[in-house]
Amino acid sequence: MKIPKTLYHTFIFPAAFLYFEILLRLFGKTGLFSHLIYPVLFGLGAGCLFSCIVSLFSDRVNRMISLILLFASGLIYLVECMVKQSMQYYMPFSSIFSVAGSVVGGYTQQVMDTILFGLPAIVLFFLPAFLYLVFGRKYVPSFRQDRRISLLLLGTFFLFTGTGILAAGHGSSADTYKKQYRFDTAACYFGLASGLQLDVFYSLFGNSDADTLVVFVPTDSSDPDSENPSSNAGNSGDPEITAAVSGGALSGIASSDIGNDISEADGNSGETPYGGAAAAPETTPEPTPTEKVYAKNEMDLPLDEISASTADETLRSMNEYVKSIPASTQNDYTGLFAGKNLILICAEALSDAVIDETLTPTLYRLTHNGFYFSEYYQPNWGGSTSTGEYSMLLGIAPLLDIRTMPATQGKNLYFTMGNQLHRLGYTGNAYHNGGYEYYSRNLTHQNLGYDEYIALGSGLEDLTQWWPTDGQMFDATLPTYIDQQPFSVYYMTGSAHFPYKAEDGKTLKNIEYVQSIMGDRHKDKTLYYLCYQMELEYGLASMVEQLEAAGITDDTVICITSDHYPYGLENSRTFGNSEDYLADLYGSYPQNDWEQDRNAWILWSGCLEHEYKDMVCEISTPTYSLDILPTLSNLFGLEYDSRLLVGRDVFSEAEPLALWTNHSWVTTEGKYDSSTGTFYPNEGSAVGPEYVEQIKTIVANKLSFSGKILNYDYYRILLGDN
Repeated sequence: MKIPKTLYHTFIFPAAFLYFEILLRLFGKTGLFSHLIYPVLFGLGAGCLFSCIVSLFSDRVNRMISLILLFASGLIYLVECMVKQSMQYYMPFSSIFSVAGSVVGGYTQQVMDTILFGLPAIVLFFLPAFLYLVFGRKYVPSFRQDRRISLLLLGTFFLFTGTGILAAGHGSSADTYKKQYRFDTAACYFGLASGLQLDVFYSLFGNSDADTLVVFVPTDSSDPDSENPSSNAGNSGDPEITAAVSGGALSGIASSDIGNDISEADGNSGETPYGGAAAAPETTPEPTPTEKVYAKNEMDLPLDEISASTADETLRSMNEYVKSIPASTQNDYTGLFAGKNLILICAEALSDAVIDETLTPTLYRLTHNGFYFSEYYQPNWGGSTSTGEYSMLLGIAPLLDIRTMPATQGKNLYFTMGNQLHRLGYTGNAYHNGGYEYYSRNLTHQNLGYDEYIALGSGLEDLTQWWPTDGQMFDATLPTYIDQQPFSVYYMTGSAHFPYKAEDGKTLKNIEYVQSIMGDRHKDKTLYYLCYQMELEYGLASMVEQLEAAGITDDTVICITSDHYPYGLENSRTFGNSEDYLADLYGSYPQNDWEQDRNAWILWSGCLEHEYKDMVCEISTPTYSLDILPTLSNLFGLEYDSRLLVGRDVFSEAEPLALWTNHSWVTTEGKYDSSTGTFYPNEGSAVGPEYVEQIKTIVANKLSFSGKILNYDYYRILLGDN
């Protein structure tokens, strides 16, 4: 059957969208043939829709619209390609627009590098528009089509797109498409055309599947008719996991004892797996006369009153969810740091691979002379530095990628350490050795509980250069608060920001020293990265020295973690990396979330080297950035409600759980990879499929609750104005 020449034009857009999707997969390294059916269906559907549009008007208008649509489509795919190259994830356009101005202003050179290294992509994504401009009139002329052809194209759009939605929304991909939707995952899995469609749909109408909270109601262990009484119901295990266990959802799975994840620093583990085969005892034993009874980290909240006075079913479900979660219990570490100063540091692109006894002795000292977290993760939340900050400061998961922190403007951030300590009379500022307005920190960081937010453009102008080193920032600011005790300060460092270059001043300054220590263990680009991180080491060495000179190290707590893994070492033309240096730093290329995001959490005080030396210990079970806030709240003896934070106090009986926004997770029983739906049990684990499904539900709950806390300004509803 010969196709009439008048119909040639209708094939341009289906072919163009397939071409764009294939290009994006090649540049984004997401696997050309992985789930290829979805980008084919959604790409053909989008192409048919565009072909329908350009069949409705006169020849000249159709041609003009076709050229505009080809150029605009190529630009959209190109922008997402470059964002993926630069940030290692696809970003909704609402997020791109929200930071575009500050990125161009603060990272002009990196933007230029992105454009320069992205020239092949620029040419290839604009190729269809160029070919149509040059050859379209002669070889693929546009015609006003018969209305029946336009209707056929529209019907084909619905056929392809509907088939794609039906296939994606059912079977193994259903969770990724609905309940576990993230723009980055959708763009990788289903194609950019589908990702954009889902982003618009969920932005307008919400995602009811992701918003659902499954409330576990604990069974009363004192009820003789209870089908599954559980030990320590409401008193042991992760609050939500305990609720699930107590409610009979995890029959036969025992909870751990208090402090099960803490072992002495000599490496003798005291952990007890909570998924073992041993059944829970039937009753909770009464404490002996000499046994200390601990209070709960729980506040008197007007949950029932609020539910009775509102017609909002979501708010009611949140209140019921909170009520269903037993609060964690205080412990021997409660109040250990009460009244002490706090220095919080989010260290740009830090990795535990940087911490070396010879190369970085101060980092090593703070790591191993404080509480040592040997299995710590800083998940890649999908918002680069901004979401890394959010997770450690707020103790809830960031779900809006780079838009999450700006969304806190005007919200009651009641439980941040800055706000909790500010209410006790602490003073102090937030600092950053980068641009004042970048990531809209000028609009958000005072709301975290600090007197001022000071950065380049708002108080650090006297430093000698743009992007002053971490040490220069510490030295310039520490004298302003060291004699203003008690103080609570927060630093976002910037010295280790990519790209890592041989000609940079940090490399020229430190390369000989780094090479003398590292020898031939690493390639040049990895050594440059270590040179950049040396500026954090020098800054911390100076900070500790000044604190010691002032005689206040025993009264000061330093807490450090990273914002994200050092993705600036990955193979990327944008970073100027012709090969993967992350594998060189790690020893092998990370194959999953937990290998990629293994990181460092440093929690140190001089008192741990002196007065409380016997309390120094290794926390050997999984911890992650959401655990920082509840752990600090407990150590500082603050009044907080553990049910309103997603992480756990690691010194409590709460069960270890680290989660990612893509619904992957790690527990003491094993690791779950949501991208493949595979659970990898730890050696000796005896849990079955029921356990995996239960933890998946718990993770979904915690993520959904995190989003609702922010969207509803839930802390203001419960606690009033901050």
